[in-house]
Amino acid sequence: MIIGEVKPTAIINLAGLASIKATRGHVTSAVIINPNNSLAYLQLFDVSSLSAITLGTTIPNAVIPLTASGAGNATGLTVAQIDSGWFFANGIMAACTTTSNGSTTVAIPVNGTLGIE
Repeated sequence: MIIGEVKPTAIINLAGLASIKATRGHVTSAVIINPNNSLAYLQLFDVSSLSAITLGTTIPNAVIPLTASGAGNATGLTVAQIDSGWFFANGIMAACTTTSNGSTTVAIPVNGTLGIE
């Protein structure tokens, strides 16, 4: 376990694959806005480079469902506090897709912040 200061890491216009942190890290929270009118999924992978991921084939190490925008939740805001955190030994890569282990990326990119030690 990494012990240290939690630093906010912005996720800007995430739809396809993105490198969040190329070295090990500890995810402790997520605050994400999903502007799509359907459920989306933030897939997190424990790898050091994007080339190690094939969406729909590579199984994510963690998945956060993202609430849809619309009548029930007008903003599409998802807040996740991960009590003991998720440790990523190699790096933190992410994608936002329409299913929890899928390859289809969201129509409108999501934005938010991950808390990372």
